Parts: sequence; C-alpha cells; structure tokens
Amino acid sequence: MSNHVHVLFKVDLVPMAEIIESWKKHTANKANRTLKRQGAFWAAGYFDTYARNLKHEQTIVRYIENNPVKARLVTNPKDWAWSSARFRDKYGRLCL
Repeated sequence: MSNHVHVLFKVDLVPMAEIIESWKKHTANKANRTLKRQGAFWAAGYFDTYARNLKHEQTIVRYIENNPVKARLVTNPKDWAWSSARFRDKYGRLCL
C-alpha cells in the first residue's frame, strides 16, 4: 500500500506495542536513509484487531490480501509484490 501497511502476526511474550514500535523505528530509519530525508516517517499509533477464531483470521487475511485490489493498485491480489496472496496455490493454501 502506498500510505499504510497491514500485518497479521501472533503476539506472544512481547507486547504488541513494543513490536510495532520496533518495526516503525527500524523501517523509518531505513526509509529515511534511502530517501535521504529526516523526521517522522510513520504516523503515531496503530490500529489493531484481535482475531477471535480461525474464521475471523481467514476474513482478516482476505481483507489484507485484497486491499491492493480495492485501492486499484493491482487487479489480482497475487500481483501485489508484498502480499502473501502470491504464495497461495489454486486451493488458497499458503505455500512458502
């Protein structure tokens, strides 16, 4: 996505806030260095959703993988270079 990111991951021992803060700090430093700029890169905070069960998790995955299509960046989720959709077989199974 051009202005945000979707990530699905399991929170275990490290609190989500610490994980997000670490990702944002690392990627902001790399992006600012690459773009030869300084200052804030990410907006403050984040929005999270708790996946309550497998069905809800599958709904979240579909939403994430179809987001670039909804934004009209690609016509097929598999065409988005940063999507897990490109690793799914014809049955929808993730094959890494």
